[in-house]
Formats: sequence, C-alpha cells, structure tokens
Amino acid sequence: MTKAPTCTKKGEKEFTCTICGQTKTEELGKTAHTYKIVLIKATTAKNGSVKEECNCCGKVKNKKTIFAVKSAALNSSSYTYNGKAKKPSVIIRDSKRKVISSRNFTVTYKNNKKVGKATVTIKLKGNYKGTLTKTFQIVPKGTSISGKITAKSKGFTVKWKKQKTSTTGYQVQYSTSKTFAKKATVTKTISRNTVTKLTVKKLKAKKMYYVRVRTYQTVKGKNYTSDWSKSKHVTTKR
Repeated sequence: MTKAPTCTKKGEKEFTCTICGQTKTEELGKTAHTYKIVLIKATTAKNGSVKEECNCCGKVKNKKTIFAVKSAALNSSSYTYNGKAKKPSVIIRDSKRKVISSRNFTVTYKNNKKVGKATVTIKLKGNYKGTLTKTFQIVPKGTSISGKITAKSKGFTVKWKKQKTSTTGYQVQYSTSKTFAKKATVTKTISRNTVTKLTVKKLKAKKMYYVRVRTYQTVKGKNYTSDWSKSKHVTTKR
C-alpha cells in the first residue's frame, strides 16, 4: 500500500511481479467514517452538547443540545421535628423547563434532623457538571390551648400544653380580629418552655379577643416557630 485511504481521500496499492519486476497500481476506495462520542457537559450557566464526530475528518452527526440547568426545587421547604432525619426529594429542570433525570445528579443532606436550617447539596453528573444548594427548615412541634380561656376584668388567662422537646418557649397572640390582622394583634413571648400560662391585663372591658399559641426554638440566634394552634375566643369582663 503506497497511499492509505481515508474517509475523504482514496488510497493506492502497488503490485510488483516477482519474476520480471513489472509494477501496476490499483486504486483503493475511501474508508467509512469512524465516529466517536464528544460530550460537552451543560452547567447552570451554559448549554452543553453531545455529538458523534469522525476521528479523521471531523464530520459531525446526531448533534444534540443539552440545555443548561435552570432551577432546583424541594418537594417541601418546612418540616416538623420528630427526631427523624428529613430528606425532601429534589426536582431539577433545564432552561426549557424539562425535568432532568435523577441519573444526572446526587443529593446529600446536612443538619437535617434537629430544629433549624438544613442544607441540601446537589452535585451534577452525567451530561451536567456543577453544584446546586438548597435549604429547608425544621420547626418544633406545636402546642394547643388547654380548655377554656378564663375571662377576667379587662383581661384573661390562657393556658396551653407543655412542649418540652426542642422548644425554647412560646409565643401567644391575641387580637380583636378573627383573622389576626396585624394592626389589631399583639404578640407576647414566653422565653421558658416550663411556663404554660399567661395572664393579660389592661384590655378593653366586655370586648371579644381571639387567642392562639405556638412554640419556638432559638438556633444560632434565629427563632424557628411551629404552626399556630387553633384559636379560641374570650370576652373580657367589666
């Protein structure tokens, strides 16, 4: 073979007679393209691509765009503490809003058992590269008002169930608004979880007030609160 054929050029082969030494040449046809997969991974900022490219001439076929990662979302952003690790599922979408298969990422969780802020780290792989971070919160278990609220002269006394686990204290709200409109609502904070009673004074006489309570825990200077209890109402005495 005096000239090897490629996918773009023909080759040539030479024959020599072993008796007289006469030669002749023969043309060799072009070879087929030899393709390899070329992957450019998408990131959170740029599209990627996957294609088949000839090793010899660079001819490309079957090129497809891998759209950039646009968003990551958790199926829940808040959980109630129960002593167990919380692991919300993750949904990732590309810039075309298409869901990206879970085969293309791994998920790890941190601080996802106790009350406070938990972190989800999403590491992209497969057709993608990069890292995403999401957070969610774990709040303390709530409480409820015990029995009826006791009406007093221009005031009332409210009691609630003690919540010892992962609770710093309680917040009590009372309002002349059934929906607890901001301007008509007052919030009192009880900073010990052993205190389960609050007496409120200096209110309007013969006025109906709506009352509700929730727990809170302070973690690294931030309060994490439970849902509000069901409200109860009381009418103050003269």
